[in-house]
This record gives sequence, C-alpha cells and structure tokens, in this order.
Amino acid sequence: MTNVYSDSSRFAKLDSLGVYYLFCSDKIDSSYYYANENIKLAFTLNDRRMLILSYARMGSYFYYAAKYGPAIQILDKAISLSEQENFHGYESFIYLTVGEIYTLIDQQNKARPSLERAVHYLQFSKDPFYNIPAQTWLASSFYYLFTNQWDSVSYALQKVNESFGSHIDLVSEDQYLDGMAMLKTESQHYDEAIQFCLKALDAVKKNDDHQTLDFTHYQYAIALQKMHKYREAIAEAKLSFTAARAIDDIYFMVQISKLISDSYDLLGENDSTLYYLKLNTAYYGQLNNARNISDVEASEFSEQLHAQETKAQNVLSKEREKNRARLFWFLIGLTVLVSLAVILWRNNVNRKKAFSILAGQKAEIELQKSKAEAALKELKSTQAQLIQSEKMASLGELTAGIAHEIQNPLNFVNNFSDVNKELLEELKEEADKGNIDEAKAIANDVIDNEEKINHHGRRADAIVKNMLQHSRQTKGTKEPTDINALCDEYLRLSYHGLRAKGKEFNADFETNFDEAIGKINIIPQDIGRVLLNILNNAFYAVNERKTRNPEMYKPRVSLTTKKSDDSVFISVNDNGNGISQRILDKVFQPFFTTKPTGEGTGLGLSLSYDIIKANGGEIKVETKEGEGSEFIIQLPVA
Repeated sequence: MTNVYSDSSRFAKLDSLGVYYLFCSDKIDSSYYYANENIKLAFTLNDRRMLILSYARMGSYFYYAAKYGPAIQILDKAISLSEQENFHGYESFIYLTVGEIYTLIDQQNKARPSLERAVHYLQFSKDPFYNIPAQTWLASSFYYLFTNQWDSVSYALQKVNESFGSHIDLVSEDQYLDGMAMLKTESQHYDEAIQFCLKALDAVKKNDDHQTLDFTHYQYAIALQKMHKYREAIAEAKLSFTAARAIDDIYFMVQISKLISDSYDLLGENDSTLYYLKLNTAYYGQLNNARNISDVEASEFSEQLHAQETKAQNVLSKEREKNRARLFWFLIGLTVLVSLAVILWRNNVNRKKAFSILAGQKAEIELQKSKAEAALKELKSTQAQLIQSEKMASLGELTAGIAHEIQNPLNFVNNFSDVNKELLEELKEEADKGNIDEAKAIANDVIDNEEKINHHGRRADAIVKNMLQHSRQTKGTKEPTDINALCDEYLRLSYHGLRAKGKEFNADFETNFDEAIGKINIIPQDIGRVLLNILNNAFYAVNERKTRNPEMYKPRVSLTTKKSDDSVFISVNDNGNGISQRILDKVFQPFFTTKPTGEGTGLGLSLSYDIIKANGGEIKVETKEGEGSEFIIQLPVA
C-alpha cells in the first residue's frame, strides 16, 4: 500500500534538491534530474498538483539553461493543466517566468500579458516550499520594473520586506536586495544603491546563489557607472561577466559586454572599447542563434515529454490493477483485525507514546545544552590561544630583528680581538729581539684596536639596553619618548626580522622624519608593537607583489613622521597590491586576515587599533587596489 506521507516527503525533498542545484550551484543539470524524477513520481501517484509544480520547476531549469523554447512549452503545459483541474497557487510563479523569458527574447507583446497575469494570480499562491507572500510581491515588483512603474516598484518591494517576517528564503532575499538596488539607481540615489548591492553580494555568497551572482555584480557596475566611476564599474562588470560565463548566461554576457564597452569609451580607451564591442556582437549573435533554435528544441522536447507521459500512464494502469488486488486482500485482513483492535486501549498506548516522546525531547535538550556549553568554553580557549599566538609571533619577529642588529657590533668585537691576539704574539717576538721601536708601534696598534673593541662593545650594550627598554612588560605608564628614534628602530627591526626568516626577501625602505617633533608622552612599548605589526604587513605586501612581478616591480616601504598642531602623524606607505574596497572596513576586525592559513591570526591590526585608541589616538588606512596602501597613525602631543 502506498504511504502518502512518505511519498509527499520524498517529493518535497526532491523538489528542494532541484531548487538548490538551480539557484545555489553551478551544476544546474542536476536540477533537471530532480524535476524529471518528480514528474515521474507525480504520474505514479496520479497527483496533478505535484505534476503542475514539477512542470514549473522543469520550466525554470530550461529558462536558466537558455533553452527558451522547451521552457515556454512546458510552462504553458503547467498553466493548461492548472486551469483544467481548477488548481490555483502556482500560476504567479509560472507566469512570471514566462514573462521574463519573452522579455529576454524580445517578444514584449507576449511578455506584458504574462507579467500582468502573474500579478493577477498573487492572491491564489499556495506554494508550500517557498515564502509565498515574499515571492508573489517580488513577482509584482519585477512586473513594475519591466514596465518602468517606479512608484509601484517601491510599494511592492516594501511589501516584500514586510512579508519576510522571521523567514527569508534564499531566492527572495537576493532578489529583494537586487530590486532595491535597481530602484535606488533609477531614482539617482547611487550611494544607497551601492549599499544594497553590497548587501546583495553578501547574501548571494552566503546563500551560494550562482544564478543571481552575475546580475548582482551587473547592478553594482551600473550604479558605479552612473556615478562616473568608470574604472570601478569596469572591474565590477568583469566580475559579473565571469559569473555569467560560468553559468553560460548569454543574455547577461550581451548586457555586460555592452556596459564595459561603454565605460571604456567614456574613458577614451579605444582598444578596450573595440574589444568588448566585438565580444558584445559575438554574444548577441549567439543569443539570436539560441532564439532561432528554440522551436526545434521545443519540438524535440515535446516528443520526449509525450513519450514519457505515455509510458507513465501505462505504468500507472498496471499499478492500479495491482492495487485493486492488494486492496481486496487488505480488506479481508482488516475485517479479521477489527475484532482484535476493539479490545486495545488506544488512550493508554497514546499516553505511553507521549511520555516516551517527552522523555526523548528532554534528553535531547540536555544534550544540546551540554554541547553548547562545551562549544562556548572551547571558543573562549581558542580566542585566548589566538591572542597569545599573535603576541608570541610579534615577540619572535622582534627577537629576530634584535639578533640581526646586535650581530654587527659583535662581529667587530670578535674580529679585533683576533687581530690583537696576533699583534701581541708579534709584540713578544719583537721584544725578545730587542726591537723596542717596532714593539711600541705594535703596542699602539693594539691600543687602537682595544678602543674599537670598546666602542663596538658599548654599541652592542646600547642596542641591548634600548631593546630591553622597548620590549619589557608595559604597565600602561606614558613617558616622554623620541618618536623618530622609536620609528627608526622598529623599521630596522621589522626589516631585519623578515630578512632573518627568508634571505630571499629584499625591499627598499626610506624615512622622512620631522625633527621638530621632539619627545611626546606615549607608552613606547605599545606603540612599538603597533609599528612592528604595520611595518611587517607593509613588507609582506610588497614581497607578495614582487613574487608576481619579479622583473617589472621594485618593492618600497616608506616611514614618515610629521607634527601638525597638537598631533603627531606617523605614516607607513607601501607600493604593494593594496586592499580591496569590499574588505576595507573589515581590516581592523578581530580574526580577519587575507594571509594564507597558518600565516596570520587576524589579530595584529585589531590589537593595534585598540592600543592606539588607548593612547588617545586614531588609526586609519587609505588604499588603491593594485597600487599600494598607507596606514596613518595620529597621536596627541601632550
């Protein structure tokens, strides 16, 4: 006997998988498989509602696969079946898809009636697998978008937002944000449009929505172009182009290549303009070819679908005969069992089941509570370990720099000591020979060398004392500090520390210090850690760029100090790859890092930000992607 609940559950799971592969994966052919399986299941169960929804899902697959002929044919079949059976609930979704297809193939006379009917059927939508209020108002908003009724667009999108409530399905969230971006662009509120684009990109990436990614980047590029930011518009449009090409979305590749060509034309770059104009022409030709073969595809798909329906009907007829036989024996067995069932105490059984369910639920709650407490404890421990790891990494880099700095005077001490030993041996020999003048000359050389040993010994002693002064445990006490000397020391410590890690590392560095600054009240140990972290990042950035352009590029880091009014400004500038605008607001967040796994904890800049704030200052970053970055520290003089 067929288990209706089990079959419905299987249908829902297959439908969910089909929707996932359609919108959240680049393997949209899998969506075709699951829609086809549900068509077979609907025929087997003789469930017309399931069949209508399966036809709609299959039409969506053909739509995203740019097979417009089969898409329209099977969607028309879904609409016809819905009207025959007097089932309402999916027409809005179906007519919206049909309207979008006719729009793409430039048949506006057919697109408008379909979109109008989509809006008309909003009140009947009962799709159990989506947030229908949001979906139906989205259908309305896109109809108004296509017909340039912007006041109605605004009202429909407001209704979308209100209908989300506590549930936002993947598709609705993406499309709502994209719709808001289009609305704000049209009303020339470009800054707001960009904010919606950024939110839409976050949502698309969070939901892994491959089908919407190209459109979201494209809308972002349009807003940037409207703001006359043609370079940024081109970069964003190229991301859209890559996403569209990944899913073979020819229609959008036509639109995007046109936008890029227009932007290059506005910049006066004729070669790039011509290149993308040629791409636009080529993809437009492909789109026309796709439209021309739609009728052939539709005919082939019609024959395939008819054969499948005939086969399913034959299987269904045989299954009905078997079910009649099963039903006959089932009724006999049921007659025997009814007399036994009367003596069972159903209430007692139900009560036992209820107690059993409650006990299981209580145990599950206790288990989840225990897991949550353990996870929280582990998270706190991990955070403490990461902070300690960042501090130890900074200490290691400081130690490497100190070792390199102190090595130079120690080499002089060792060398002059070896020379003095040889001179003293010669002195003894000359004294034994009675050559007093020669012995005195050698003695003078020994004295000179001893002065050099003393000089370099004091130099090493000064380095050690100075580094101990800046590396000792801080007690949070401010003291007068020569900021120029502090910057110079940590610039060299950073450079030599990285050289100690890898001999292949090399970079030019320069300083430009304002000698009028004098001493300012700061916590030198803390400011030194900030300088070391930012300088390490700067040297890392130029080294990363040099690995990609070994011949054409010269790495450079500069350190500048300047006094202005009641503040001192420290600037660290590099000519590395720069920071992407999309992540710029995250660089001071804890645990955020762009370095490969194992090379950074993401705490360096976060701790630096906290230290500068504790010293009464500010820290900010200015960057141009592909040209470099500049970190600016502002500290009060008093």
